[in-house]
Amino acid sequence: MPTSSRTTAALDHCIAVARARAYDDECDVDVEYLLLCTIFSDDLTCRARLTLRGLGFYHFMEEVVVAEFAATTAKLNISATPRTMGRTMEAAAVLDRLAYWTTRTGDETADTVHLLLACLEHCVDDEELAQYIKQSGITLRDVVRAAMTVRYYVSPTDRQARARGPILSPGRSARPAAHHFENLTKDLGPRKARSISLRSQQAGTAELGSPVHLYLVRMHLWWHLALGAVALIQLAAVVVVMFTVSFWAAIWLIAPIPRAKAPVSLRMLLIVGLTVGSLLLGTPWWLAIGAFLVALLITIEGRFALLEVRADVADPMVGPRELRRDGRINASAANWFHAMKATGKLAAQ
Repeated sequence: MPTSSRTTAALDHCIAVARARAYDDECDVDVEYLLLCTIFSDDLTCRARLTLRGLGFYHFMEEVVVAEFAATTAKLNISATPRTMGRTMEAAAVLDRLAYWTTRTGDETADTVHLLLACLEHCVDDEELAQYIKQSGITLRDVVRAAMTVRYYVSPTDRQARARGPILSPGRSARPAAHHFENLTKDLGPRKARSISLRSQQAGTAELGSPVHLYLVRMHLWWHLALGAVALIQLAAVVVVMFTVSFWAAIWLIAPIPRAKAPVSLRMLLIVGLTVGSLLLGTPWWLAIGAFLVALLITIEGRFALLEVRADVADPMVGPRELRRDGRINASAANWFHAMKATGKLAAQ
């Protein structure tokens, strides 16, 4: 049924369960069956489950729903389901995307997380299916990033073909990477709303094996330290001018808008407006130069962050607009996290 030439045992089992559920309902395999069998896979250590758990997805799911799905799956006779069952055009299109997502995440074998990504890609245009993931504020880029992070922490049934060599292989490259999947099933996933609201805006460490990415992270760190020092000097100068020259210098305190909140053009327009206003109000001209310098450093620091995020999500075309949109989605989920926690509906997973 899957179109990828190489698939993991976990993916094969996931598709078999979807086929069995469709057969039990006397209908063709649809995207909804594939998505639900991936989200609620009975293999708690498969890559899709670990990815969603790491993103905090299951905090938003009622435990009774997960238990009911597992109970109905346990009653299925998977081995008796015919492998020649039909599938809808949408399901066929989703399975055709396995090869793309496998390549995008840098893998050699299609596994459960690639099926999850293909289903989520389809859900973007399907409001009915999107309800399963919309509440948790998870985006495709979030899943790609988390999928690469847990690449070497998956169960044997969902491991890549290149990592299936024996432990005592003579060459290090032929040995399987160490995995701690049993530990990852416990207390995994964000426990605070702030972590959920920031997950699209912070670069991870999934691809730090790349020398270029590692060098970029180091450069970003030093640039961030320089930005902090210059911003501190600018803040001190504004405070001194406030108490010695003109209290109107306080308007410069609103100049350094975070890059994640507004585009570069809007930030620069604000600084130009503040410069004209502050000169008319009698504040020193050099405060404007300091503000421009801080804004320039923030802009370049944002570029470093953008390049790192592009590496994390394996998409060279992602831009600030997409990241701000993802940030709003994550922030909405964080607000829901607060609400569910306050009402005692937050799942413990």
